[in-house]
This record gives sequence, C-alpha cells and structure tokens, in this order.
Amino acid sequence: MNVPASEDLAAVVGRLAIIDQLSRYCFAVDFGNWAELESIFADDVDATYLLGAHGLDDVHRDDRAGIVAWLREVLGEASAQAPVHAMTNHLVTVDGDRGWSRSYLASGGGTYIAEWRRTEDGWRATRWEMHNYGVPESVRRIREGRAARDAGR
Repeated sequence: MNVPASEDLAAVVGRLAIIDQLSRYCFAVDFGNWAELESIFADDVDATYLLGAHGLDDVHRDDRAGIVAWLREVLGEASAQAPVHAMTNHLVTVDGDRGWSRSYLASGGGTYIAEWRRTEDGWRATRWEMHNYGVPESVRRIREGRAARDAGR
C-alpha cells in the first residue's frame, strides 16, 4: 500500500475498516445476512442503484431500513447463498471522521461509490451508489472466446 508520509495511523486504520465494510456488504447480500447488511449503512444513508444497463428502473432509497428492505425483496429471503458479489480495486480516502471510497465490481460491469462517516459503532456509509454498466463488449468477447475454446476440448 502506497501511504503518503503525512498520512497518520488513524487514517490508515480507517481506510482498512472501510474496505472491510465493503467486503461485509458482499458477504451479507450473498448469504442473506440482513443484520450484517444493516451494519454497513448509517440510518440516514442516501442509496442509489443505477440499473438501466440491465433494462431495469434505477432504485433510490433515503434510509437504511429502505435499502435493506429493497435488497431483501430483490434478493429473496434465501438470497443466493453463494458468492456472487465481489468488489475490487478499492480507492479509499479518509479525512478525520469522514471517508470516501470507489470500487470496481469484480465482473467489470460497474462501480460502487460511497461516502462514509465514523460513528461510535464504526464506519457507516452515508451515501451509496452502485453504477451498473452491464458487461463491456470486450469482456463479452473474451468470455465467448473462452467458452468456444473450452467447448472444443
């Protein structure tokens, strides 16, 4: 990790805690752990899921209960019960009790952008945006090429 000399230990710990929260989000939605999911968001989170690339309406909720209820409804009570969500390439900045993160969806089809606030209970997202771009054409071609190659084995 390339840490500027001026960055203090508290900021480094904050960055790692935010990355942990991003991973907890993935586990929570994949395994239907709704209590864990609630621990990611502040009560007053402003959450937006931009889903137009999939032909779906965008979703906006302005509190934790609303976003958790929507995810629970969409994912079903059993959720996927398997690893589906993954984030990578985390860029996290911390300034005191505030933080910002940007992460790729590991599939290459989107990004998560969040703002964070340090609370007595740890870091909580106050703004959450999932931008879904769909699968890029280049990734589609690579996958098709691999599938064709594998079918020929």
